[in-house]
Amino acid sequence: MAEGKFPFNRFRVGMMKKSGIEWTDKTWSPVSGCTKVSAGCANCYAKQEVDSRLSRNPKSIFFGRNFSEVQTHESQLNVPLQWKKPRRIFVCPRGDPFHESVPDEFIDRILAVIKLCPQHTFQILTKRTERMVAYFSNRIVPLNVWIGVSIENRTHGLLRINLLQTIEATVRFLLIEPLIEDIGNIVLTGIHWVICGGETGVLARPMHPDWVRGLRDQCVAAGVPFLFKQWGEWILAESGDGYAKVGIKRSGRLLDGKLYNEYPRLRYEKHELYPFQLRRESLQQMIEYPEYGIVECRRECFPANYTIDRGLRIDEHGKHYAHKHISMTER
Repeated sequence: MAEGKFPFNRFRVGMMKKSGIEWTDKTWSPVSGCTKVSAGCANCYAKQEVDSRLSRNPKSIFFGRNFSEVQTHESQLNVPLQWKKPRRIFVCPRGDPFHESVPDEFIDRILAVIKLCPQHTFQILTKRTERMVAYFSNRIVPLNVWIGVSIENRTHGLLRINLLQTIEATVRFLLIEPLIEDIGNIVLTGIHWVICGGETGVLARPMHPDWVRGLRDQCVAAGVPFLFKQWGEWILAESGDGYAKVGIKRSGRLLDGKLYNEYPRLRYEKHELYPFQLRRESLQQMIEYPEYGIVECRRECFPANYTIDRGLRIDEHGKHYAHKHISMTER
């Protein structure tokens, strides 16, 4: 049989409806609800959303429940499989997948779906770093997963950073939000991305510009991409003495007159192949690479007498692109 070529279009993230969160494209909620673990949880934005409106919305997964009631949602597991265009997906924006109420078996199912969607980048964030380290001690983080920890102060932040640095992952990132104190110098070895932001909501605490400048300068020195999300509800008063509460729209995202909106720059060796889905009539397959821990196949397997020569790659900006042609040769 002659060699066949199957054209792939270049994927464009920008054509989808964006999430309201500055550093992601879409959200996915297989787990919802959480409980407080540290000072950053005091004025939790997610709890405020649930208490003020989502718990009274019949279409919401929080309808009729408290935010502290942690639930897993099997009905949500297959949602990313319906999204064809590649995007960055924030996993559990109103919950923590590593909460003690979430069994390992359900996290396994979340990762199984993630492996079946290699065109997407999944951003997993937690404050429960100890559980995440224990979970991945005998599991491989999929290549299309970025793992991060949420930090608010030095007391909890340094330990979470140290634990995150022990996990092998494509991207390790820090979400330093809400920043409620100067966290000083941090070790950015093995960290690929830093996001920083102030607190929002009625009870929001102010963030001093010098705290943010210190983080930015450390990222610049270490060559780590820095994204400044927002000032929050407060800005420094014009007099320089104290703060003024102006709201998030007026406070904006500029730091010293500049917008910091940087993302990880991923670099792969040319010989590395990224697992991908191949479509031909009704057949779909997840190509298996044991070294990546990819073991699931979606729908029917492609005929065993074919060899796949090329697959998806990730460019330096973290976006997924496919080779123009997928070559299939009969063995």
